[in-house]
Amino acid sequence: MNRAIYKNFLSDKQFLLLKKYMSSCLIDWHFFESTLPENFPNKDNNYLLAHPIKKNEYYSNPNWINFHKKLEESIEAKLKITRVKCNLYLAQHTIVQHAFHKDLIGEIFDNCITAVFNLTTCNGYTIVGDEKIMSKENELIVFPANTMHCGAVQTNTQTRIVININGEKNYV
Repeated sequence: MNRAIYKNFLSDKQFLLLKKYMSSCLIDWHFFESTLPENFPNKDNNYLLAHPIKKNEYYSNPNWINFHKKLEESIEAKLKITRVKCNLYLAQHTIVQHAFHKDLIGEIFDNCITAVFNLTTCNGYTIVGDEKIMSKENELIVFPANTMHCGAVQTNTQTRIVININGEKNYV
């Protein structure tokens, strides 16, 4: 599997519900002093606000159930979620590109994926391999979990919200 982009990933109604939920006071955003995964051996000098989604919430909240069903349809495979983390980037005066990384450290299976779902259209972006993909709301980027990637902070909107999903395809 190479990189795939799904434009208008969710229906307008589902997208607006998820965006409203993620922008609400129901979400507890936590400060992280590095944009790299917690288990990554090094840290960068950037920061973000994040909200990890617990598996019991992911598999019981209607927003996430609909999202998961659509994700499985899009990748044409059953998907066992290993991590869902929502990232909120605050605008800065200059675009700041974060460090390249892989979300999963250690043993990577060929059937593991990373997916980045954009809730915001802005001049922030995601780089997958050597391809720069601008942040467009309701767009999903899916790529093998062993692909180097990074994100960048925006300057033209107050916030940029992305949902980062890691999972194993075709589990039994």
